[in-house]
Amino acid sequence: MSPVEIPDFSQKFAMAVQFATSNGRTTNAHLYQAIGVSHQTWAVWKRGDKKPDAPQQQMIVDSLMPFAELSLKDWMLPIGEFRSLLATDAQPLLSEHLGALVTFNSRDSHPDRLLEQLSGAWVAYYVSTSRTDRRIVSRDLVEIAGVHNNGYIGARVIDSRSEYRGFCFSYHNLIQWFFEKEKIYNEVLSYMTTMPERSPPVLMGVMICISGGVSTVGQLPAAAKVAMVRLGTHETLAAELNLSEDQLAKRLRTRIPRYVEPSDLEKWLQLSIENRISMETLPSALVVNPNIGDIRADETITSLLSELKKPEGSETHI
Repeated sequence: MSPVEIPDFSQKFAMAVQFATSNGRTTNAHLYQAIGVSHQTWAVWKRGDKKPDAPQQQMIVDSLMPFAELSLKDWMLPIGEFRSLLATDAQPLLSEHLGALVTFNSRDSHPDRLLEQLSGAWVAYYVSTSRTDRRIVSRDLVEIAGVHNNGYIGARVIDSRSEYRGFCFSYHNLIQWFFEKEKIYNEVLSYMTTMPERSPPVLMGVMICISGGVSTVGQLPAAAKVAMVRLGTHETLAAELNLSEDQLAKRLRTRIPRYVEPSDLEKWLQLSIENRISMETLPSALVVNPNIGDIRADETITSLLSELKKPEGSETHI
């Protein structure tokens, strides 16, 4: 009998690997070596960027059997029942359920038009809400996937410590974004940004999250202005950087997410994410600072591409 496709395989795979490795029974390295694939391919599968074919899925099920104790019949169960077999208390909200529970009737009913403008890799900048020890800018990677069956555009955020998965949609000439932290599901992010109406595309907006995730024990609500620039589609980036799809995925995730000094940013970026509100300014995150001048996103993109082209081991971290 030929191997069959497992429904919702990417999500089940990520949960099963997390379960098997977190209980100390095995390691990621042991698993991907056992089925004869590279670390890069394994990482792409775990992120859900690519799905293994049916024979590879069967190999993964067999390799995880001794550590997660899941039969092929278990893998064919609906996602909710599959999760319950792993006895995890954490339940994802956004990635599977919110789009079905909340219809957002005001949203644009033609997401394909927005996807054409958003698809690919973006870089988001905002004054960090976690680094309470100093004023520092967080630079995150934002990747846009396709349109979900429920009509929402899939997206993910990778910062210097965590990964968040969610979706976005447009309404009233704005874009609303929702993300939830992967694996442990203990944090939700929300962005509201402008539409990509210039070239190169730039989004301005505000994010709402929790603060104190690094330096303190308590976590409090926080907000910050955010600016996002589009690096390009994954196809054009792979061609420009002369990298394979797997190499590009690794390069983006190891080079883009990090903390950067505010003084290292172009002037327009510094002013775009400036959070201080004086008596003379409107307390509106979406009102562009009139002192920004020209939004030179092309210079920012050129700088980022130069960073991505540097040889391995040359990058520095704060």
